[in-house]
Amino acid sequence: MNSFLIPDIAKKINLILKKEGLKAKIPPEEFIKNTKGGKHRYASLCNDASGKALIFYARIQKNKDAKRKTKKEAIFAQTLQKNSFRKKVPFLSFLPDYYKGKVEKDFEWFEREFIKEGPLGDNEKLKESLSKKKILKITNFLISLSKTKISYFKKIPLRSFPLIEYKIIPHAIKRLKEHRIVSKNELAKAEELTKKYFPLFKKEHKYLSHGDFNLGNIIFTKQKLKIIDWESMEINNFAYDIAYLFSHLWQARQWQRRFLIESYLSKISKSRKEKFKILLRGNLLFLAGGGFWAKPKEIKKSQINKRKKFFQKFTKASLQNFEKILSV
Repeated sequence: MNSFLIPDIAKKINLILKKEGLKAKIPPEEFIKNTKGGKHRYASLCNDASGKALIFYARIQKNKDAKRKTKKEAIFAQTLQKNSFRKKVPFLSFLPDYYKGKVEKDFEWFEREFIKEGPLGDNEKLKESLSKKKILKITNFLISLSKTKISYFKKIPLRSFPLIEYKIIPHAIKRLKEHRIVSKNELAKAEELTKKYFPLFKKEHKYLSHGDFNLGNIIFTKQKLKIIDWESMEINNFAYDIAYLFSHLWQARQWQRRFLIESYLSKISKSRKEKFKILLRGNLLFLAGGGFWAKPKEIKKSQINKRKKFFQKFTKASLQNFEKILSV
């Protein structure tokens, strides 16, 4: 366990907490013990000297992916302290308040607002109700995200989603075909679609994406929608996040998934609609290729087959046409 951790990281975090005047509900050494070092970053509810509650995060693992992610959100938190930057963020109202962020010599940390309400779910497990009003707020967020200029984020180390992943979609679909989940003709369609539309994916590869738009990162308060966990934000096409969320909504009702897509379409231009229909199909095929085999820990074993059937259904729909996706 200790080989994955930054040396003396609990002690280092405690020094920062003391310097910041924060009292942690779960001390870092207790967090590490409870999680067996399996989390890449420490997180705890804290109270500052005035008693205000906030969440404190700090990287505890020394692997490169953990460093890349935590550093990104720490710099994002740091940059958000500047009014000049805040004015350039179209989705600012959907962000929790970030109070501070810093990159230390061998780890990173940041502080953000504590939101008492829980998230919409746990990754793929839907826990809260999903009304039309809530779905509209989600699509409003996604529209504002698509309006963000990447040039404003030049100080934040954004990764560009590997375009090659879209080019090799047929390889993932081939595995599904080998297990008789899709047919030979459907595999041929995947090859045809990839070859035909890869230039579009390449051309539209220029938008800010949350990168991990799952149910656990969507929180509805009494008045607002708050999107948390920005460590995976990256550059991708504008349909990726909505496809990612769609693939996580297998427990939702069909009308909810349909309304998500239709409400988004109602807010974009005619020319962008046609691009979106193609991009959504490609994104869903990419997500299905690997996601079909996943066994999320929050999902009961008895529900895994139901989840697989959903993935199979939207894979086949994506291979046919956009309209079929609306019926999944």
